[in-house]
Amino acid sequence: MLKTIKAKWPLLVLVGVSTMSVGLVVALLKNTDAFDPAGQVANEQTIKAVEASPILGLVRQSFAERESVLRSVTQRASGTDSDSARIMLATEKLNKKETAHAKTQL
Repeated sequence: MLKTIKAKWPLLVLVGVSTMSVGLVVALLKNTDAFDPAGQVANEQTIKAVEASPILGLVRQSFAERESVLRSVTQRASGTDSDSARIMLATEKLNKKETAHAKTQL
């Protein structure tokens, strides 16, 4: 019995590795949105949210152009838009190595 198992050892290893590979591929495909039609809905919702939000639409502009809008939103608005504006301001200050100004934004 042991001799037959030793003779078929490479075949058993190949079958085991193949089984694990198939399992990993199935798990990966199941956990990603590659084949999920709901992922397209989420992308459309994200695009609509960017278009609807005055803050997220400013991302494409340079900081000099959007700074005054961001500052006014942080002072008058509350909620998600205000938080997003403060985070954008603080991130830009951190990128410019102005940590003291960034801390005041957060």
